Amino acid sequence: MAMFDDTKPEKGKDDHTKKTTPNQKINSAFDSTRQKLMKVAGISNVKTIEDTANFKFGLAFSFSDIASLNKAMNKLFEEDTVKPGTKEIIYFERKGDQLIRNELLDSKSLLGKSGSLSTSMGKKLDNSFFGMDELFATVSYTTNYEFENKIERSGNENSLLSSNMKKVTIKCYPFAVPKDSTQKKCSVANTITFK
Repeated sequence: MAMFDDTKPEKGKDDHTKKTTPNQKINSAFDSTRQKLMKVAGISNVKTIEDTANFKFGLAFSFSDIASLNKAMNKLFEEDTVKPGTKEIIYFERKGDQLIRNELLDSKSLLGKSGSLSTSMGKKLDNSFFGMDELFATVSYTTNYEFENKIERSGNENSLLSSNMKKVTIKCYPFAVPKDSTQKKCSVANTITFK
């Protein structure tokens, strides 16, 4: 991330200028999103994940029902997906004993379709000798779902079930280019069936 960061000086209390580091910018962005999620009805335990040593960043939260989960997801991607006069996207559905994740993950969802990060990276990478797919091929996106009830199965071929059968983890590489036509694109779409 430091390669793409245009650190802009900020005025300190003592009039000395200090630079904002890439980690500080990421943490600030996640904290801003955390504040938005805390205002969504049915969302609780909102926490930021900031592991700077391993470059792991994210958000965790609890939800009371599917409606609040979808509202939270729309808040997460509101700059990229929700436009005036459009309906909210339904990321999750509950059908009988199944929880269905509808939306596929792509690089635009991860970096943002209109976000400043993707825009600045795109401009800088246009003149480089490698593309974003090559540069970020090892960047992974991990989704963890934990439930009170036991899970019978998870439909995503990349998912892992915990030993107590109450947690599903999906890890994929949204920027990695498939090696051949038989390799499936990274997806967080899933159907979780409960016992």
